[in-house]
Amino acid sequence: MFWITGWHSTASRNWSVIHRLLLFTVDLILSFRV
Repeated sequence: MFWITGWHSTASRNWSVIHRLLLFTVDLILSFRV
């Protein structure tokens, strides 16, 4: 049961990092287009 919660927390942490990178990339693209 412990490894399930551990994997879930790691996955959510990775998702937050990926989401932040996606937002940063979109901001860069929009700023370059303008």
